[in-house]
Amino acid sequence: MGRTTDIMALRPAQERPTVQRTLLILATLGGCASPDGPANLKDSATSEPTVATTTTAVTTPLPANISDVLDCDVPEPSEDNTGTGSLHILTLDNATARCNDGSPPVAHLRTATHPDHQDDWIITLEGGGECDSHEKCLERWCGTRFYDVTKMNSRYAKTQIRGQGIHSSTMGEFQGWNHVRLYYCSSDMWTGTHADSVLDGDPPFSLHFEGARILDAFLDALDNGVQSDDETEQLDSLSNADILVFGGTSGGAWGAMQQLDMVAERYPNAHVVGMSDAILYADVDGFAPEVTALLHERLAVQFELGLGQVWQSRLDASCLTDLANTAEPWRCADQYALHRDHISTSYAVNRDLGDPTGASHYVEAGATLIEYADVSTLGERALLEARPDISVRGPACRYHSGLFSNEWFHQGTVQDSVSGQITHMHDSLLSVIQGAPISAIDTPEALGSVCP
Repeated sequence: MGRTTDIMALRPAQERPTVQRTLLILATLGGCASPDGPANLKDSATSEPTVATTTTAVTTPLPANISDVLDCDVPEPSEDNTGTGSLHILTLDNATARCNDGSPPVAHLRTATHPDHQDDWIITLEGGGECDSHEKCLERWCGTRFYDVTKMNSRYAKTQIRGQGIHSSTMGEFQGWNHVRLYYCSSDMWTGTHADSVLDGDPPFSLHFEGARILDAFLDALDNGVQSDDETEQLDSLSNADILVFGGTSGGAWGAMQQLDMVAERYPNAHVVGMSDAILYADVDGFAPEVTALLHERLAVQFELGLGQVWQSRLDASCLTDLANTAEPWRCADQYALHRDHISTSYAVNRDLGDPTGASHYVEAGATLIEYADVSTLGERALLEARPDISVRGPACRYHSGLFSNEWFHQGTVQDSVSGQITHMHDSLLSVIQGAPISAIDTPEALGSVCP
């Protein structure tokens, strides 16, 4: 287990699609993405090939970036982007990794305030959907659906934001630690390594899907010690970390869990623990045969097109290696299988049994909400049996993510329907750090959940 690897790098050169074929497939199928996104791993013994370096040469000029092509009613960033809160912005102006539109990546940070936690760290990846086709990225940029241009560039980021949930400066055991929250602007669930990815359509445009490289750039910067843009926050080297919690929520958790073992190997002297919020979802093999077959098909398309060709994702290396010679390498895009079978680092997982965002993808495939909740419950208990070193928290409040919420992270509780154990997200994470995991999984009827 461990490391990350590029999907395209594991395929024989003669099997890698040409640029022209890639664009034809995307135009025909329109892409298919996961609930929030997966895959491209960085192996020390391999390079990170892009489509252009592994296929025939592109004979047509590279289309302009989406920011120079689309003429939709995109709001201009406020001239005054000053915010308030304990987390201060850090801009990596010289980073080679970029947001979708080429703007520099940013994060928000706070220096440890407790003398006993100067070398303890919380690093999280924000979520916020994804796009892997011309249609979906056009809708995302123009804001015609739930997300908009603010998730594709850093120009809208506030200079300061409030620390809430896991980043709270006033609540819980983590308030005095070093805090870093990475701003999401790559639309690839933090796994992409593909600069100038071309999406054909009317009009064609290019985007940078470099979420994995943005993560690398921030880890490099943090290893050297950083200072916030306003010079009020000064963080010493991450390489001296004693405890490091690395995780995310929703699409941020998608990328964090794919790269958790890589981060743990990068910091061998630290006690690294993962935090997975709102991305586990249900076991795709637990439904009726016709539903399972369709879920398998969608994962395979996502793995081949979105993760492989459009994003050139960096995924968990052990999963890609284990499944490389099988008929189902796409299972590396299945977060349930990843959590259960391939991640070696201990982690805490929080996933609501009735998560409406997760359930929608299964309902679209033909499952009912009751079936989804039942399979989720059975899956979480099976995960707990397979991984006694982790904490599994399964409330039944019908909410999606809670990592950055004081109410959901610190106050909402769930009582296990078997053991009677009661916990909230804060304590479940702390229990893994302390080496004595506590778990609590409700029933689909929500008999043991206290929902904020």
